[in-house]
Amino acid sequence: MPIYEYECEMCHAHVELHQSVSEHTAPAVCPSCNCEHTMKRIFTPSAVIFKGNGYYSTDNPVAKNSNSDSHKE
Repeated sequence: MPIYEYECEMCHAHVELHQSVSEHTAPAVCPSCNCEHTMKRIFTPSAVIFKGNGYYSTDNPVAKNSNSDSHKE
């Protein structure tokens, strides 16, 4: 199940909840300040690490001892 993050608009408290994809409703009450209907969902980008061949760090590698004469006209 994904983790959804919510922030209170009044006290700026953060809450992370494990909720299903189909039912991810905001908490009705802030657990920090007990205000009702102040929790808003915030979006955080997920961390993605590309490993293996064919990704940016390994695409079109430049040879250390390349012959520059082949590129001249």
